[in-house]
Amino acid sequence: MTHEESDKRFPFRQRDLGARNRLRLVVDIAEHGTRLLDSSADNSDAIQGLVLLDLAVEQALGVAADFSRRERTSDNFRALARLFPEISPEHIIQIHEVRNRAQHQGIPPDPQSRNETRHALLDALRRLFAVCDADFDLFSTVPEVKSPWLAGPLRQALAVVADDANAAAAHANVAYERLFGLAQEVVGWAAIPEEMWVFGNVPRWRDLKYEADCGDGRNESTRIGVAVGAAQVLGISPAAHVRLRQLVHQAATETTTDYGSPDEDKPKPVAAEQARWAIEIVARAAVHIEREWPEAVAVMNEDVSGSAEVGGSLNGPGSVQVPP
Repeated sequence: MTHEESDKRFPFRQRDLGARNRLRLVVDIAEHGTRLLDSSADNSDAIQGLVLLDLAVEQALGVAADFSRRERTSDNFRALARLFPEISPEHIIQIHEVRNRAQHQGIPPDPQSRNETRHALLDALRRLFAVCDADFDLFSTVPEVKSPWLAGPLRQALAVVADDANAAAAHANVAYERLFGLAQEVVGWAAIPEEMWVFGNVPRWRDLKYEADCGDGRNESTRIGVAVGAAQVLGISPAAHVRLRQLVHQAATETTTDYGSPDEDKPKPVAAEQARWAIEIVARAAVHIEREWPEAVAVMNEDVSGSAEVGGSLNGPGSVQVPP
């Protein structure tokens, strides 16, 4: 592909955004492969891990070639690898041959060399990401979030995650509460009986929620259903939603008990890796909702335009119980 063809295919801003979207896919593939390609893994897992990591490198080669506008005569793996001397292409090509035998002949990679192979492929990915002005280990979807009321707390989270993971998790939760409230309202209109709705004078999307307590406990089961439905609207699995809630609770408080009674509340340290996971999953949910439901996000932005709280408060969401 010539520079002219590359410019037509990837105009500057579109080229940058297109590269980020493709690199995000590379990160996801590599994450799965890294877990499976291990010296202690069984042969079937090791084959799958090698195939996935090799696929991640192949995808990254294409992105890096497009982004850097390097001349290429072919799209095959060997030709692309040789465009990047910085990744030790001949070694990566040898690993690709091992991958071919694993995928097509069922020959698993040597257990003694699996860790070395994993490190070599991950190092190649780091170097290819650098070609695209990106960091493989710190790659984030946050820059793609457009809505100020969602992007503000996420950017704050990303800025402090290396120094204060607890604060980063709390900032990410501010954005998640806003996203989740948006999704819950839509699911609620469809799922909650009309007599259970209670309307207050708090503007939409604030960190407050109104709900009615019901004598028969319907509000509890309805809340669970709405929560699961809202997570699905955001493209988040119920398991990830629960993990995110637990992480935020861990960041905010640790409750020790004495004979079942609360004794002391204090923050419990959150690992930076955990906080980065929370930031990324919330950012992806934000991008997902902005893409799939732009009119709702536009309404949300209109409701909060000019608000001093765009950056987000670390105060947790309140809950106002209103009797029916």
